[in-house]
Amino acid sequence: MRLPTIILLAGIAFSPKEALADNLMINMLDGVDEHEISGLGLVRVGDEVVHPKFGNGKVIKIQTPNEETTMINIEFSGYDSKWLIAEFANLTLQNSVQ
Repeated sequence: MRLPTIILLAGIAFSPKEALADNLMINMLDGVDEHEISGLGLVRVGDEVVHPKFGNGKVIKIQTPNEETTMINIEFSGYDSKWLIAEFANLTLQNSVQ
């Protein structure tokens, strides 16, 4: 008998099927142009950020699926664009678009 795969992300367990559904829902949400992110400050689409693993990147979309979570889509050099939970992504803001 095969057991379902469980993924643990930020203390929340979910199966890959649920993760796929959540990812599809995120892509359907309308984005915002800027958002205040705890520990990072005001982040705008077009801002340049640095991630410890992925390096330099540019914010291409910001979404707020609920009051506690900010999803941020970043285009990193040498990687595909990545959706990260901004509050846990350990980002550093480099250059802010005015």
